[in-house]
Amino acid sequence: MGKVGVADSILLKPGPLTPSEFEEMKKHTLYGAETLAKAEAASGISDDTSFLKTAREIALTHHEKWDGTGYPHGLKGKNIPLSGRLMALADVYDALISERVYKKAMSHETAAQHYLVLHRRDNQHDKHSRHSRSK
Repeated sequence: MGKVGVADSILLKPGPLTPSEFEEMKKHTLYGAETLAKAEAASGISDDTSFLKTAREIALTHHEKWDGTGYPHGLKGKNIPLSGRLMALADVYDALISERVYKKAMSHETAAQHYLVLHRRDNQHDKHSRHSRSK
């Protein structure tokens, strides 16, 4: 949702982003959260269980990392809302199986293997919210 606010020249760039382009790309979390906050205000629904509040939380936190290296706020561990932690896992999987201007889509099987290798070696995702075959 927030990527609507990012220039097409960045979104559709076939090569690596420059540091300044990546900084602009990272703003999509803020753009999405701002849009959803406006929708929430316009709806008149303000309780803590509203769908729009959860959607805003996801938009804002789905790139935060368990080890604190994510964005936009560098949240760490359980300070990242569960909704954001779960969406981060789905976002990585979607990125692996989706074709982009800079890469081909992976099959489900290849993506699953890649995903397990990737997440065994890093400390960026909640170990309690992902399945591990190494048990």
